[in-house]
Amino acid sequence: MDNLGLMHEINPGEYNYSGDIYNYKSYNLLINGGKFYMDLKNNFSKITKSLSESASNVVQKSNELIEVSVLNGEISNEEKKKDIIYIAIGKLVYNSFINKAELSEKFKHKCEAILEHDEKIKIIMEKIINVKRIKKCPNCGADMNISIKFCPDCGVMQKLIEEDNTL
Repeated sequence: MDNLGLMHEINPGEYNYSGDIYNYKSYNLLINGGKFYMDLKNNFSKITKSLSESASNVVQKSNELIEVSVLNGEISNEEKKKDIIYIAIGKLVYNSFINKAELSEKFKHKCEAILEHDEKIKIIMEKIINVKRIKKCPNCGADMNISIKFCPDCGVMQKLIEEDNTL
């Protein structure tokens, strides 16, 4: 074992020792063993530096990702605020249509489409009422069980609806 802690096989007669002086083969072995050690040390230093830089890059990318996510959230909030304003504008235009105000043709067509959807919603709501086995008073609009003969709110006589027991 040499002074670097490396084992070297040296056959008898390959070296001459006289004090601190080794012959060429022995000296070459120590030099090459030292070179191996230095190469190993340099490689470990490069690996350590590379790992450190990679870790730093990961932290930087993570911080960038967080910052971009926060900014995307802010954009989303601003888009939602715009949508609320668009809805308010649309309601103003629709209310103008309902009140027979003069509107351009493209607004009239859109408002008429809304009326069609309102009719579809009304039909679907009636289906829900039938499934729940309730009816609406034609006088005041109160909800009541289909078997009730008089409205509990306004007292108007109700049309009898035969119960269909099939669901």
